[in-house]
Amino acid sequence: MKIQILKMIAIDYTNAKEQLDFYDADVELTSALDKKSQDLFKIISKNQILGLAQIEQGKHAYLYLYIDPKHRNKGIGQNALKIGEDMINKDEANLILTMYKLDTEISKTFAQKNGYLRKFSSTYMTYDGPKFDLEKLPIRQYAQGDYESAHKLYAEAFHQMRLSTGDFPDSQVEEASDKMKVHWQETCKDRLVYIDGEEIIAYAHLEGKELSSVSVKNSYHNRGIGSQFVKYICNQILDQHTSVDLFCVVGNKARHLYDKLGFNPIYTAEFASKKV
Repeated sequence: MKIQILKMIAIDYTNAKEQLDFYDADVELTSALDKKSQDLFKIISKNQILGLAQIEQGKHAYLYLYIDPKHRNKGIGQNALKIGEDMINKDEANLILTMYKLDTEISKTFAQKNGYLRKFSSTYMTYDGPKFDLEKLPIRQYAQGDYESAHKLYAEAFHQMRLSTGDFPDSQVEEASDKMKVHWQETCKDRLVYIDGEEIIAYAHLEGKELSSVSVKNSYHNRGIGSQFVKYICNQILDQHTSVDLFCVVGNKARHLYDKLGFNPIYTAEFASKKV
């Protein structure tokens, strides 16, 4: 079957929701569809939508394919993969990342057959319980002058987390940059800091109903700061949504906190990469 991967236009987002069965799709794909992301492309044949491709350019490009169940086992995925890989800017990218849910063995086999090697696993979790009882906490909106302190805290915390899982032996502390500083300021409404006097001791980033990241300064561990911060964030999200979502890397010690607070694991995804 001859297929094409084309940029989505406005009506395609509605048509895709109506025509495709997303029962085993990754939540990041369905979220991107809801947000009408420009990183989504339609996989079509004879003007019929057969699936979607999520393509993000960059040094570490991202390619995720979703073929509607009724159109599988027809070679569409293999053709779509080749087209999708060709669409990635090889001058910019040195690695292509993808993911597959571990409860769909066929997807893992497909990725491995096409040269994608496992990097790490992450569990998608959700909380849909009541809001937490909390006293007033020293938490405020992120401000432009917070960047150096907040980014240093975040970068060091996630570097240590990656090393602790055993899946990121080459992890390095992310360096601050003017470009990232501008991005953080442009998205400041989605960022929070937890302070002790004038010192930033914890930092968090939210994306819609997703808790994207939360980190606590090493010297403040084991004081309940992380638990309080996560509860506060959940309450903020539950003001606008019916649930809170997050991804927890397998092996991350924070998993016990999310379990304790009542987050439920939905599925575990494996992330894999292929050198360009």
